[in-house]
Formats: sequence, structure tokens, C-alpha cells
Amino acid sequence: MRLKLHSLGLHHLPIAFFNSATDEPESLRAFIAARTEAIRESHRSALREIIAGAKDLLANYEKEQAQAILRYAGRRLDDLAEGQRGHAAVGVPAGTR
Repeated sequence: MRLKLHSLGLHHLPIAFFNSATDEPESLRAFIAARTEAIRESHRSALREIIAGAKDLLANYEKEQAQAILRYAGRRLDDLAEGQRGHAAVGVPAGTR
């Protein structure tokens, strides 16, 4: 049991021993209910962390896409401005091609 709990990252959870001949069933039920809730909370917490990480990753990806588009637009504007300067240098009026 300890090995299975350890593999799930739940090695800190207690283990109880139950003797069906002498122990009250309610104590076992309460123990199992508490452990089940603790495991569920542990999994919920891990999932929250995964979801938060995925949201951050997606937000960073979207920002990088926007920055790439802005860089591309900037290069295109630089190319356009360079072309306009080239026309002005040889006496071609700006805006005519």
C-alpha cells in the first residue's frame, strides 16, 4: 500500500489497519472517507496547477504570435519606406509606379 501511495505522490497519507473481528465498521468508513477526500483534493490541486500552466503557455503563445505579426508589419513598412526613398532619389514622384 505504501508503495502505491508513494507512486501517486501521496506518501504522506496515513495507513490504518482494521480488524473486522474487533474494530467498529464506522471507524473504517470514516477513515476511508477522509482518505478519499484527501486524495481527491490532492488531484484537484495538481489539476489546477496543470490548468494554470496551460493557460500561461497559451497566453505567452498568443503574445508571441502578436509580436511576430507586428515585426512582420514593421519589416513591410520599412521595405515600403525604403522603396519610397529610392524613388525620391532618382526623381520619381512618391506614390507613382
